[in-house]
Order: sequence, then C-alpha cells, then structure tokens
Amino acid sequence: GLSNPIRVQALDAGGYALIQGFRRLTAFKELYAETKDQTYAAIPAGLVLKTEALSGLYRRMVDENLVRKGISFGEMAALSKAYAEDDASPVETVVEAVDTLFATAGRQKRAYIKSFARLLNLIGEDLHHLDVIPRALGLDVLKRLDAVPDAVESLRSALRSDGHSASGMLSVLRGFLKDAPKSKVTKPSGSAKTTLQMSHDAQATRCVARQGALQIQVDRDFSQVSRAVLERAVRALLDDIAKG
Repeated sequence: GLSNPIRVQALDAGGYALIQGFRRLTAFKELYAETKDQTYAAIPAGLVLKTEALSGLYRRMVDENLVRKGISFGEMAALSKAYAEDDASPVETVVEAVDTLFATAGRQKRAYIKSFARLLNLIGEDLHHLDVIPRALGLDVLKRLDAVPDAVESLRSALRSDGHSASGMLSVLRGFLKDAPKSKVTKPSGSAKTTLQMSHDAQATRCVARQGALQIQVDRDFSQVSRAVLERAVRALLDDIAKG
C-alpha cells in the first residue's frame, strides 16, 4: 500500500504541480494501466501552500531522496536541471543548481551529478529510465561523447529505436561503448625511473620521473589551485626542463 501521500501545489493556470512522490505516482499509473483496478485510478495527495519558496520545495525533494537508498545520479541531475530551468529559480546554471541543492554532498558526488547533467543535455530526451543507469556506465558514455561529438545523433537514434524499456536502453548504452574503437596504448620501452626526495617550504616532496610521466607528491590538495596557476607552473617547469 501507499505509506505516504504525494505532495502537490496548485497552479494559477489550473491543475497541480508535483512536489514530492514522482515514483509513487508512477507506480500508481503503471498499476492502474496493468490492472484497471480503481484503487489505483487516484492517489492521495497533500497540498503544499504557495507560501513556501521554490528553493524550499526543491530542498524538500532533495532531502526526501537522499535519505532513500538507490536514488541515481541521473535522477539527481534531472532534479538539478529542472531547478536551473525554472523561471522562479535564483540560479542560472545547472552547476549552480547542483551546488545549491546538494551543498551537503561531497565534492566528488557533486561532480558526478554535474557529469550526468551534461549527459542529459546531450541525450536527455531519449533517456527514459534514469533510475537504472549505473554511475560508471553514464560517465563512460559521456566520456566517449566528449571524445566523439558526432556520435551523439547516432546514439540518440538508437535509443529512440530500441531504448524505450529499461533493459533496452541499457543495452543500447553498453553497445555504444562496445562499438567504440580501442585506443592504442604505448608501453614504455623500459622500466627505468628516477626518484628524487627533497624538501620545499619545509614540506617533504617526492618526485618520480619515468618514460612519459613526471609525478610530484607533496602533502597539498592541488585540486584547490586554479587552472591558471597550475598551467603557468607546469609551463615554467617544462620550459626549464627543456633548457637542460
């Protein structure tokens, strides 16, 4: 049975906007379509007054979903996208929406949501089952689309043709990756490497140089350094090395 009613808000133009309970409403619709049982012809709903701000309504949806296990990155991305596109929303981009709605989530989790939001921008209308897309699969599909932008239309066409069911959609996405050309990996000619231990600004620093790679290991979070500063530092390092 239904443990909690869905939540809706009356619209000025008539009808109601769903605030909470998308999955519950979907289940009732599917049960009614399958059984024609009048039990599922209508669903109990609680009315949310318009005095609550839009941001509060979205936060309520986020809080409800985060306490549930199994909420997918695709669903979180769709919620963020809807919030950013809402005319009454104070944010302008999906990135801002993710950072606002999921402020308590870790940085890596927010990065995954933003990646799925980009995937939705590319092929969202043809992804009918966001709740079943595994994180790794979604990220791999996005990575290939970034590498081969011309593949977007072919993937969308395949989804429109064979991706209406959840299993069909997953099959199309996995087939899309399976058909990707394998990149050639050049193995190092040898295993020689140079290791350097030093101190910089009173911090222990370790450098490892090998064929095709130079690693600098120090107790610092380089992800917090701006791209401009990192680029300038790397250019200076490579120029100095080139001078011998």
